[in-house]
Amino acid sequence: MMFFCTNQVSKTGCVFIYSLIVVDVHAIFQEYILDKISKKLHLSKSKLAIFNNSGQLLVFYLISVLWGIDTIMRERYLPEISRLWTEYPAPITFLAKLYFIIQLAYSLHELPELYLQRVKREEYLGKAVSSIAALVLVSISYFLRNPDSVGFRVWVPDLALKICGRFPDHWAIMTAKMYIIGRAVHVISRKISKVVIVSDSLSALEKLKGGNHSAITDIITVKVINALQHVKELGFHIAGIWVPTHPYILHDTAGILANRGRLLPEPAQIKGGPQELWPEHNKSLWNDWNMSFAKSVR
Repeated sequence: MMFFCTNQVSKTGCVFIYSLIVVDVHAIFQEYILDKISKKLHLSKSKLAIFNNSGQLLVFYLISVLWGIDTIMRERYLPEISRLWTEYPAPITFLAKLYFIIQLAYSLHELPELYLQRVKREEYLGKAVSSIAALVLVSISYFLRNPDSVGFRVWVPDLALKICGRFPDHWAIMTAKMYIIGRAVHVISRKISKVVIVSDSLSALEKLKGGNHSAITDIITVKVINALQHVKELGFHIAGIWVPTHPYILHDTAGILANRGRLLPEPAQIKGGPQELWPEHNKSLWNDWNMSFAKSVR
């Protein structure tokens, strides 16, 4: 059985935070590497400005090229270059998403750097336009490549079962992953005695492995933990395997299903979502614990 959740959420806040980090890294690289090299070269002011700008650009472009090649190989775009359009819009992995965010952050950090580096007025406009153009182009390719939604799919080859859908947009990705685990367990509990759950969410699997929850645990996680414990008591064997990146497993069918669900015009009408179930369940838990505590102190 394979199941995955995919989403594409705007990362405006992340881009801003990473741009501040890039400013700090730029300053450290400038002070401890470029400045020491430039002092030994005894450059003039004009050549020094060119050296500093070219030095940091060289390092950034080198990292970007190596990172880009690594991402292309990981995503199997070579030699299968046709996957760029045949699987569009495809799920984006964490490393690929981080690559886009770093590119955006670097372009954004160049704007305050113009002031910090005391760029000449006649050069200010040209460099600012260049940075803004790069920022806009990368933003278009990143933010518009996938809709802001969460899709899910359950694929059970042994049962020839394929389920896909779209979660409500307010659902967190962790909640979505937990829900689909519970959905899968419910579907297969009466038909398969041994199940291996393959997921790219290590945190979700760790929560389920621990099997513990408290008053602050979200309702979906509580229900899934209870469901897993119930099916195990009935004699079913369920194991979880963490797969860090999608390209290393055969998930083409699951990927197609997830995209199909994610692109649906309306999210699934899931009764008893986390916002509806949590208040009543939380109240019930506290009542049970208060009664247990009262009995223990008598």
